Amino acid sequence: MQFATSQEAFQHAKHRGRYAHHESIVFERGGQWFAERRSKAAIKAALLATGTRGKFYLAGGGHTMIVKWALGTLMFRNEHHHAAAL
Repeated sequence: MQFATSQEAFQHAKHRGRYAHHESIVFERGGQWFAERRSKAAIKAALLATGTRGKFYLAGGGHTMIVKWALGTLMFRNEHHHAAAL
């Protein structure tokens, strides 16, 4: 989902984590903020939007984690394991 501010995106991700029990990927692209359910496509979009020097966030489960390029590529590569566990 697309949001105007980071605060709206994080509120949506927090709500989804609390009530739907899903982790969300939160990132900025072109001045717009996005909060997407964790998936391989969402991780790829976040990686492409932030580049090698940027960061995006993994929100859910009561905490928010900063994700940079190295960890993001590992998450992307291993996402099929996470999806199978759900």
